[in-house]
Amino acid sequence: MKPVLQLFDQIMALKGFRQVTVATSYLGARTYDVSEDGVIGYDAAHRDSLLEHLQEAVENVGGVVVRQFQAEKVLVMMPVGPRLLPIKHIFGVRAGQGQWTGLSREDVRAAHMTDSVTGKALKLEKGVRFLDWSAGVAATLLTTNVPKRD
Repeated sequence: MKPVLQLFDQIMALKGFRQVTVATSYLGARTYDVSEDGVIGYDAAHRDSLLEHLQEAVENVGGVVVRQFQAEKVLVMMPVGPRLLPIKHIFGVRAGQGQWTGLSREDVRAAHMTDSVTGKALKLEKGVRFLDWSAGVAATLLTTNVPKRD
């Protein structure tokens, strides 16, 4: 299987609402919403756009970050007062030269907490769990392959 299709299949196998951000130097950065039912965006063309963006990342150079929203919530103080927000699992890959590699949770955390323009440290976002790519994919498989009792 082509690496881009393998990556796409792993992203689509994830359960629940998620946001997939793909960044390349040619196409820039774009975030794609994926519904709990696996629908990408709000237009049929968004699926093709995500595949094109993933292909650009894998063939040349780019990165992919997945934010997977959990049912579990955390209380966060916002400017408008306290709000219950879903816990987010964040994991990603680096891609280029026809292949992709899952990032470690440490690498994802470091990137998430660094301003891309200034390089300065950012404050840790509340309600975020950083995962290795393999752990993020495996967590979905563990929760979906559990036998159910009638």
